[in-house]
Amino acid sequence: MAAKELPSFGDFTNEVPYDEALSLIMQSEQAFRELPSDERKKYHNDPREYYEATLKEAYERQQAEDKLNEMNRKKRTRKHNSKRLGN
Repeated sequence: MAAKELPSFGDFTNEVPYDEALSLIMQSEQAFRELPSDERKKYHNDPREYYEATLKEAYERQQAEDKLNEMNRKKRTRKHNSKRLGN
């Protein structure tokens, strides 16, 4: 039977070793189990679903913050340029 995907080749020397990855997974699962049951139920008692939602929320907050910072930077630049031109 032929493989459906081609194998991946590359430099994986910076990858997390298996034992460290397994330890991180176990720590994450333990932390999830320590959440209140009603919080775990929101995510169907699935740590993966919880962490995916949490990371998505954090990413969206960061994107909104970055956008606001960029808008403020542009506003300050326009104000500075306006003063410099005497307007």
